[in-house]
Amino acid sequence: MKNLLSKLNKDTLSILQEIGREADGQGSSAYVIGGFVRDIFLKRKNLDIDIVVEGDALLLAKVFSQQHQASLTFHDRFGTAVVKLSNGYRVDFATARKEKYVQPGALPTVEKGTIRDDLFRRDFSINAMAVRINRDTWGQLVDEFGGQEDLKKKRIRVLH
Repeated sequence: MKNLLSKLNKDTLSILQEIGREADGQGSSAYVIGGFVRDIFLKRKNLDIDIVVEGDALLLAKVFSQQHQASLTFHDRFGTAVVKLSNGYRVDFATARKEKYVQPGALPTVEKGTIRDDLFRRDFSINAMAVRINRDTWGQLVDEFGGQEDLKKKRIRVLH
């Protein structure tokens, strides 16, 4: 996976490295996830970066947005934040979480979880992959639901 991350353009690579360093400083584990990871495998450009944090994603987003003098929107109920950079990038931050639905169509009840919990709530296996961006684990793929294999087989598999 290291080779895939190293092939990202310098702006994207810089953003991921910066977020990983800040997460290290906060004692959190950070991952780039979802469609962004899928698009790395498919060699597609993607300016919409999704970050999941085992720790305080809101604090990480706040620090990152201040460093870039970027717009920041919090969604406290879900433990998420959106940072929009002047260069067109959008970085979504989310605290790793589990969701429970009281009834179909209702908003979920959210509680902190692990990266596995967070990936499991995704729609398709190809969107349920993550890559670690902390310094000591840089570039390690987390693929507990077979997304990489499904991409190779050109298969869309629903997780739920």
